Amino acid sequence: MVTEDARQRLVSYLGHQASKDVPVLVELVEEQRARLLGLLDGLSEEQVVFRPGPDQWSIADVLRHVIAGEEGVARIVESLARGVVPGGKRVMGRQMPDEGQSLAALIERLRAARAGLLARVRGWPASPDLAATFDHPYFGPLNCKGWLAFQRLHDADHIGQIEQLKATVTCITSTYPREEGA
Repeated sequence: MVTEDARQRLVSYLGHQASKDVPVLVELVEEQRARLLGLLDGLSEEQVVFRPGPDQWSIADVLRHVIAGEEGVARIVESLARGVVPGGKRVMGRQMPDEGQSLAALIERLRAARAGLLARVRGWPASPDLAATFDHPYFGPLNCKGWLAFQRLHDADHIGQIEQLKATVTCITSTYPREEGA
């Protein structure tokens, strides 16, 4: 995790981002997703499921987490925009189950999750309720625009994670190439 000072800077960043108009936020969120998807180009199925250690996530694990997170954020922003505070608590680190999906299937799920989020944002009232908030377990109370801004931050965090995993897996697979027929 990060220091309290860094967390406060991120909270301030989310507040600043949430002050932007919705189309600007959507564009920023979309730019970040394009970056994430671009990182997946050229990866093999073997590279996507590689775990650098027993308790570490693979790229596929990260993607399943991003999908599950975004599906949850979509439900939250839709409720908050209408002034309805969702029940329950948000849990950090959850993933959709590992169903052995291919990289292509995970990319399709990422695109579907994003389309679902944007459809819910397009369905917001003309003047979304900005007073209703729902607590993020790390960043505290966020309104619908704050949660939308969080999705950009969430993608950025996992872009960094995928970049590190990609560097590790590329190094390992180029140093120890698979033998033909293995």
